[in-house]
Amino acid sequence: MSRTLHGVLSPTRIEALRRSLGPAVLADLLDAFLDSLAAQGPALVRALADGDAGAVAANAQPLSGTAAELGAGPLAWGCRRLAAEPPREPMPPSLLLQLRQLLAETAWAAEQARRDLRPRPLAA
Repeated sequence: MSRTLHGVLSPTRIEALRRSLGPAVLADLLDAFLDSLAAQGPALVRALADGDAGAVAANAQPLSGTAAELGAGPLAWGCRRLAAEPPREPMPPSLLLQLRQLLAETAWAAEQARRDLRPRPLAA
């Protein structure tokens, strides 16, 4: 497993989950997280761009919980703050870009962790 997972996903947390839940259950959790990122990530960015506080909270809250459970600290922290105090004004483009980058980096790290769980072929 990657030692840093790009700084956005805790390899220690992923390993602890693998040991406690088993690789198959962890793989399912990572798949569900990736599905959430794919659906709620862009919706969160749109809501922030529009200044839609209700949609910000609705999309940030579930991402916060799942991200925290999997050890995606930066995303969990940001989403927790957005859910607690959703902005009522459109977010500046530079901040939207940072969020998009964090979402992409988190998805990449989760994909890497998921790949590491695939069974390795047996040596001949």
